[in-house]
Amino acid sequence: LFAAVVQSEALAAWVADIAGWPDGAEVLQDQVWCKPPRSGPIAFHRDTAYMGESVVTLWLTLDDLEPSLGPLEYAPGSHLWPPPPHQGYAPSLFGKKDWRLELGKAAASCGR
Repeated sequence: LFAAVVQSEALAAWVADIAGWPDGAEVLQDQVWCKPPRSGPIAFHRDTAYMGESVVTLWLTLDDLEPSLGPLEYAPGSHLWPPPPHQGYAPSLFGKKDWRLELGKAAASCGR
């Protein structure tokens, strides 16, 4: 199942289209993230702090999620925000009481 999804030509074409890459897209890395039960939401972060520039990340869930489980949230337009001084790195991804703290810092740094 994982190989079929990661190696899907349709998925590669979709990512290339979104990113504006006329020559297509390739997988840089794949990983399985296992979120511990009752771990709470994952802190806001920018994947560029971990992956670098010009990279598209994609998150596919294997289970249905509800807001109380801490699903992925996007801040509309945040891809256009300038890099914050802390580069979007979250020192602790799990168990933060205010998982949106880093989001607030990033938004404030660009006047949002």
